Amino acid sequence: MEPLKYWGGLFRRKGWTVKEMYPDAFYKEDVLEELENDHDLIIYFGHGIPGAWSGFGTIGADDIAKIKSKSNKRVIISLSCGSLSSMNGKNIAEAFIRNYLALYVVGYKDRIRYKENLDVVNQVFSWLLDSEELKIDFLVSQINDLNNIQLHIMSNSDLRYIY
Repeated sequence: MEPLKYWGGLFRRKGWTVKEMYPDAFYKEDVLEELENDHDLIIYFGHGIPGAWSGFGTIGADDIAKIKSKSNKRVIISLSCGSLSSMNGKNIAEAFIRNYLALYVVGYKDRIRYKENLDVVNQVFSWLLDSEELKIDFLVSQINDLNNIQLHIMSNSDLRYIY
């Protein structure tokens, strides 16, 4: 958690509003409630299982489908094992996009080691810190250019709809 607290401090000095939530002080209900608020960027860095975040108890696609929000979150970076996996039949990224909570969700379909994951979060935070303002398309293109075969970007155009 120390690297995340460090980055949070840097973003605050930049003048950005930062909300940090850690499992030792927050519960699943707190996270779901916070997801109802409007944010330009949400970064989850923690434990995951196929199709869910597991750092605050399990937060899966069914939980996300119940969230009511006024506008898109724009981008959610889900740095946890399996959060973009559909192995259990449901995908948290699809739930965020289908429920109009995100334009893009970035994450992993498989397991990821802590060190590799920390390298990704440090790179993303460096781009954000260097930017004058949050430009979502630029951030997504930079992530895409990382050439990290484990990191995936999902958007509305990736979803299959059944009519």
